[in-house]
Amino acid sequence: MEFWMVWVAGRVAPKILHESFESAITEAERIKHATGREIYILKPVHKIEGRKLISLKGKGGGKLGQVEPRQVA
Repeated sequence: MEFWMVWVAGRVAPKILHESFESAITEAERIKHATGREIYILKPVHKIEGRKLISLKGKGGGKLGQVEPRQVA
């Protein structure tokens, strides 16, 4: 899976995965206009496998977030 993230210098780590470079650029420009801060577009260069996260969706299909799967006893 290919994705990009937008990081604002001096702020917390990015949380949104953009499925296209163009989407990341659009978001970066929006944030730059609002904050005036330096923006970086990040793309992963390596992945280390681990537990998968489950994406939750609310009514209407909107994302509620991601959680770690629980073990059922």
